[in-house]
Amino acid sequence: MTTKVYLNLSWRDPRLSWDPRDHGGAAALRLPADNIWLPDVGLDNNNDGEFGVSLGVRAIVSPDGAVSWRPPALFRSRCPIRVSHFPFDWQNCSLNFRSGSYGPAELRLRPGGPGGPWGAQVALPPDFQENGQWTLVHRSGGTWGPPGSPVGVSFHLVLQRKPLFYLATVLVPCVLITLLAVGVFHLPPDAGEKMSLSLFALLTLTVFLLLLADKVPATSLQVPLIGRYLTGTLVLLTLVVALSVGVLNLHHRSPGTHGMPTWARQVFLQRLPPLLGLRPCPAPCPAPFSPSPVLAPPPRASDAYFLRRPSPPGPAPKPAEFAPTPEFAPKFAEFAPKLAPELREAAAAAAAIAGSLRERERRRQAQDEWRVLAMAVDRLCLWALLVLTGGCALGTGLDAALHRPPDTPFP
Repeated sequence: MTTKVYLNLSWRDPRLSWDPRDHGGAAALRLPADNIWLPDVGLDNNNDGEFGVSLGVRAIVSPDGAVSWRPPALFRSRCPIRVSHFPFDWQNCSLNFRSGSYGPAELRLRPGGPGGPWGAQVALPPDFQENGQWTLVHRSGGTWGPPGSPVGVSFHLVLQRKPLFYLATVLVPCVLITLLAVGVFHLPPDAGEKMSLSLFALLTLTVFLLLLADKVPATSLQVPLIGRYLTGTLVLLTLVVALSVGVLNLHHRSPGTHGMPTWARQVFLQRLPPLLGLRPCPAPCPAPFSPSPVLAPPPRASDAYFLRRPSPPGPAPKPAEFAPTPEFAPKFAEFAPKLAPELREAAAAAAAIAGSLRERERRRQAQDEWRVLAMAVDRLCLWALLVLTGGCALGTGLDAALHRPPDTPFP
């Protein structure tokens, strides 16, 4: 920590006392600091080897021998940084002063300046300006060393970081990117943009992690709070990509390659949809009807043709309505031998077309079941990821809010 201070040192030297009446009424003298005795007080926890002052200004001496010396100094002190709650952290940086030549029995140091509830306070100059990144919470002072024989004087500076910059440039964009990635599960699989959106969010968050690595102090002792949040968010986005792949796999399945298990149909098609705000899937279609062998057309060398009739007025029937019912086949089989060959051939062709339409309808319904299952899994992932994202953000916010500076300063 770099600190620009003015050391206000006061002591009494009997050798510098005089009677103003004998010296023309001189009330004070300003003497060079090199010509008088100085208490060699330096910064004990110095970090650059400069333990003294920066400029040896003149000292003010009173007739009673009281000496006041106020030299400026630029100290670079050691301050252990705890980054466990970065950027919602606070740091306790102390300035420890002691004499290098005199012991506690020869030179007794005590803090001066205005008093406060916790001892002496560091006096701030009138032109003091708040730092844009830190807030000075405590600035108390006291002695340090064994009880009864203090070795030196300490000033405890408790600084709290201002997190507005990191909130606006890192946390808020990350929260928005996470919500955008969770919104992937609300996008229909047929849109074709689920993977693009999820991968875009994952790569964007990776860029934020690389930018944050340049701002966080490099240490392996602790993981910053913002780093833990971004890492958890990165894990969630990776889970979003993996779940999107699974949902697309379920959506594009067909009955020719995959069969739906009974438990999956009961859980994802009947029970979960009402809980997720979806309509349950209707019961599956019955097995396709195979036409009777009686309807098979006899071998015929001539070209086949079909009897066409105009469609009756009204809505067009569904493809499943063209299929003959099982009760109709035995009755029709009694009259089939009495029909003309052309009619038998037409009836067999109509039965084949109806069976094909019914099989197509069954396959379409099976595909719709897989799509409804994929939609149910999609909606389930949406709510699960929203809960996980909210829990991660809430836990981070509570951890940051509870990490407050102490009410009392300490060494």
